[in-house]
Amino acid sequence: MPFQMPPELTVVAIGGCGKKMLSHLCDHDWFLREYLLGGRQLWLYTMDTDSNQKSDDETLCNAVMEKVNRIRKTQDGIDGKVDIDYFFLPGFADVRRISSLTGSDVREQIKNRTTEPSVKFWWMNDPENGFEYSDLKCVDSNISDDFGGGVHRRRAISKAVFYKAITQGGEKFPSFSGNGPVVIIVGLGGGTGSGMFIDLARYIKGKRGGETKIWLFGVLPAMGEPEKEQLNAAIALTEIEYLNLMEEKLFNYVVLTSLSPTGYVEGGHRRKEVMEFDNAFPYLLINSLYLPTADISAIADAKKDYSGFIVADSHIIEYPVEELMELRMEFERLIRELEFLSSSRKKLVEEVSEFLGQADPLFPSMHFLDTIPEITRDDINFLKREAERIKITWDNEIAKDLNFQTTAEINSYIKNNFPEDLQNLNDIETYDNLIEYLSRLRRFLLTGMDTFENELDRNLHSNVTEALAQLEQFAVLQKKLLSIRSQEYQTAKQAFQKIIRAETNLAAMNNEITCRISSNTHRITDLDDKILKQKSELTRIDQERNQTVERISLECNSLIPLIKDIISRKDTIRTIESGEHAVIERFGFLIDKMRNELAKAGSTKDKPKLFKRDEWLTYVQLGKIEGEIETLAKASGEDLDYLKRLARDEALYYYNKYLIELSDKRGFIDRILGAKIPRDRLVHERNAAEDSISRTIESRRDKILQVDPLEIKVSPGFVSRDFLRNLETDLETNVLGPLRSTFGLTVEESTTLALAMQQVDVQNASVSLKEALTDIVISRNGSGKRIAEITSDTEKMEQERRLQSDQIAFLKKIDDLVQNTSAERKFYSDHLTRFDDCIRNISERRERGHSTVDGLFQTRFGEINPNVLPLIATGTDMGSLELNSEGKEELNKLFRLVKWKFKDLIDPKKLGVTNLSIDFGTERWNFEKSALVVASRSHAMSTLVDNSIGDFKDYTFSKLSLKHIDNAKITTHNYTRPWEISLTFFTAAAFLDNISPLTGGGGYWEKYEKSRNNILHHVIGLQDGSYIVRNQKLPLAEAASIAMREAGDDSHKQLAREQVLQLYEIKNVREVAKR
Repeated sequence: MPFQMPPELTVVAIGGCGKKMLSHLCDHDWFLREYLLGGRQLWLYTMDTDSNQKSDDETLCNAVMEKVNRIRKTQDGIDGKVDIDYFFLPGFADVRRISSLTGSDVREQIKNRTTEPSVKFWWMNDPENGFEYSDLKCVDSNISDDFGGGVHRRRAISKAVFYKAITQGGEKFPSFSGNGPVVIIVGLGGGTGSGMFIDLARYIKGKRGGETKIWLFGVLPAMGEPEKEQLNAAIALTEIEYLNLMEEKLFNYVVLTSLSPTGYVEGGHRRKEVMEFDNAFPYLLINSLYLPTADISAIADAKKDYSGFIVADSHIIEYPVEELMELRMEFERLIRELEFLSSSRKKLVEEVSEFLGQADPLFPSMHFLDTIPEITRDDINFLKREAERIKITWDNEIAKDLNFQTTAEINSYIKNNFPEDLQNLNDIETYDNLIEYLSRLRRFLLTGMDTFENELDRNLHSNVTEALAQLEQFAVLQKKLLSIRSQEYQTAKQAFQKIIRAETNLAAMNNEITCRISSNTHRITDLDDKILKQKSELTRIDQERNQTVERISLECNSLIPLIKDIISRKDTIRTIESGEHAVIERFGFLIDKMRNELAKAGSTKDKPKLFKRDEWLTYVQLGKIEGEIETLAKASGEDLDYLKRLARDEALYYYNKYLIELSDKRGFIDRILGAKIPRDRLVHERNAAEDSISRTIESRRDKILQVDPLEIKVSPGFVSRDFLRNLETDLETNVLGPLRSTFGLTVEESTTLALAMQQVDVQNASVSLKEALTDIVISRNGSGKRIAEITSDTEKMEQERRLQSDQIAFLKKIDDLVQNTSAERKFYSDHLTRFDDCIRNISERRERGHSTVDGLFQTRFGEINPNVLPLIATGTDMGSLELNSEGKEELNKLFRLVKWKFKDLIDPKKLGVTNLSIDFGTERWNFEKSALVVASRSHAMSTLVDNSIGDFKDYTFSKLSLKHIDNAKITTHNYTRPWEISLTFFTAAAFLDNISPLTGGGGYWEKYEKSRNNILHHVIGLQDGSYIVRNQKLPLAEAASIAMREAGDDSHKQLAREQVLQLYEIKNVREVAKR
């Protein structure tokens, strides 16, 4: 994620505390570097009045610029700007002593200012307005006249120096140009910073416009600091509150952080807690500005006129990088043990490979090659562990200390030539990738190195090469074993794996093999008995079935003459059906042709032809239909003269009908014939033909249909129908009936037999009948199904018997293999123990580290795992821990520390508030919004935080009693010092009466009540001759009710504002001086 600080940023540090915080910010080289990149601009200003620190302040500026220039020379892509200026304000204002501010020339110069902020009353000395410097001396007789030590906590004098500086300096005083936000850092208990931050904000807004965003980071003094510091802080807080209430909101964000938890007292700058506070402050500032805009807006939305403060605290978790520990003991032994392990593994792998080479042709059912291996997580982890044993040898820190070329070359080769997914052994998650890792590295070592540091380095190279080769052979063999899927060979598969893994405790395996051999032997005996019984049953069923078949054959043979007759009659019926079809077609043709001619006779368009009788009969092809009828009569032996008569009557009927139509058209007829046709005769002949048709139809209703005299249809099957009926009756009576009676067939079964006889010749029909009847009878008594079942079961048992026999032989060979490899497995196990002892002994020495040192604002992480030291080098950062599993585990430990220290941040004392929630009546006040920023160079740490956002939110939600869990914002970024994690917590909005250093027992308020009229500690209104005081602090419950009220609508806000403003009184500077 890119650097997301404002591209333009101005930071103004005022006074001793502000300068100190800025100095710590500038110690973050990465922060300066980021602003030198990407066209960014960072302006840093320090302002002070302390002449004693002038030299140190100038030195600080020079050191920062030297650092910036050094970064410019060593960093590519520099196109930004970082600049720092120091302003010693008394010198800039041309005043050497405080009394120099009291002269009339100074007074006139300042009162005659033409730009804002304007001055009507000069509080240092204004006789014309009845106030003189001597009056100030009356207020505070200990006013020092020099700037050695600054303004000595007198805020009014700081304000005066500021006004003289901006007046005297003119255009030379910084205008704070730019568009980015402005950050002002002050210690509210000081004199210089606390005295001028309000007027500086007015000045900047006057120069840049009211829309300029100004952040105020105010450090609250500890309650153990002197009274003046506490009085200044109290007055500064009331003035900020008053400005908000009067709606002169000079600051977009007022972020308070309290020094009280450190227990700081004057002169305690070297106190551990104070130094931690100072170290943590830069992150509080950076993380404030780094909050996403939405989160800042959420925090800002919680600010009100009364509840106008954001309270925050920060914590640093430091990951101390130590010098690499010199660990060399037992390394030579470690290399030697690796050699023993490789030699032993080679023997075990060869034993199993040779066994499998002999077993493959004998026991093909093991299925080594044709199936996908069943690789488990355990298989992957085992291979990875073995590879890690080799890696821990070549990659040992001792080897690096000794500058062994083997280690350097291997790591370089992996880094530059391995695919990214193979570079980190710990991250490889597939079996094949692990094999690829071993293979690539082995091939490199065989050909890629010829220079060594010494003989031990050469031994390391050769032993690592051999170890990789043997582990690769192991991995390939194990993958082959994992392809064994047959259940009967799972015991063997496990035995092979245990042997090549050099497991020594195979007693359970031996017992299992013995039990399996015994079990298989008993199973073979049992199978032999069952197979014999099955074969006996099969013989009995076969005999019964043969008897049934013979009976069926006799019955069917006796029916052959009848079947022959039926087949012959079927042939005759097919001939008759063909003749029927021809007659029906011809009859239809006759009717259609005559109807067409009749239609022409009645048409006015067509020219009809006058047929003679014989011409008509020839034209309509009456002779052809009579011929078809005659052929059918001969084939069937039926008298079909009625059908001939019907055809002739139809032809004559249509003929007379046709002529009648023509007769009705006399003119036409006369022109054609020149004679008159007797119509009455035609009608008579037509009617005679119609009567004859009717009589024929009446006598043959089952064969002829009449729709009307003009449409006669011959019924399909008018001849064959009776033949078929007789055939079916004879088939049922002479064939199917006897069979049904003899074999007790059902109607459906009889139908099946009838269908079986649908053959064109006697032989096929007879055979089909026998087969169908056999199937029915056999199926009914179940003998066929039973034979199939017995045959199938017997084959399965015989197959199982062969398998059991093979397994016995195979298991005996396995048992021999287990016994023959026992000594070698024991040898491997012993040397593996010694190898692991070496690693453990080395690790124990490397794991020595410091315990975690838990501080108030800074924690030093201890007990660093030395295994991550290879990840640590010049230029690396916490992100380097992501490169291997141990580094990631370190990050996990750091993350657990983050979760712990995060909870410490949400502490009222650290945040500088009295209560996180306040009950009043039946209601409760609580903070509205909060934000946590966690920053480190590790993206994995950011991911861990992001993945646990719910946990962080839940705790914050509960601890602060937030109204909604989304009011707790969590964000991360990766911009910190290389080996630090920063945590910054913000919550809003706090109100003045809940700020614990102010209102707590022994806090600022006691000093405020006593000295609130000391105008030398005031700022607001002095230019007008006045100042403001808050006459009382509110009980927490009443204050909480007001805070809750201003969270309501505008009317409630106004009421709350008026309630708090009633606590304030505007006083006249002159009256204080008189008192």
